[in-house]
Amino acid sequence: MIYLTLCLTHDCNLRCGYCYAGRKRAVSMSRKTAFRSIDFGLQQACREGKALGKMPEIQIGFFGGEPLLEWTLLQECREYAEAESSRAGINLKWTLTTNMTLLTEERVVWLMEKGFHLGLSMDGNAAMHGVWRNYPDGRSSHAECVAALEWFKGREHRAELICVVNPANVKHLEESVRWMGGPAGWTSC
Repeated sequence: MIYLTLCLTHDCNLRCGYCYAGRKRAVSMSRKTAFRSIDFGLQQACREGKALGKMPEIQIGFFGGEPLLEWTLLQECREYAEAESSRAGINLKWTLTTNMTLLTEERVVWLMEKGFHLGLSMDGNAAMHGVWRNYPDGRSSHAECVAALEWFKGREHRAELICVVNPANVKHLEESVRWMGGPAGWTSC
């Protein structure tokens, strides 16, 4: 399987203290570059499938920055790749990693209907999450993440919570694990 990750934008609406991508810039991938990247990935999937004597497969992931800042481009990429892969007989898989703050119920439904595996970045309870995952003004993004998780409850689709643990927030880990698996029931998402 070929793995293609598209970083649709370097920009992010958060300023997480441990972000490895450095200072954020409002720079986004052009539609042309995104489509050319998809074409390249599909070509590589065909070559690999032919060489291995099996159906070509590609997993296309969206990452960032925060990919939901480029929601329209993400949808266009999905539509384009779907059309091109069906013409070429390529099996497609989808992933998206998001900080959840720009999710809406409509977006969650669309992502689920389109078969995305979702990586949801959330560092645990409010205390642990608030150490690093903040807006530029210093406010924690925890409340928005909790609200977004509600849209996953009771649905068939499963998502993965991505929790970053480091020396600055590890003191909250035990409480966070209890919180995520306890009465809030986040582990059932």
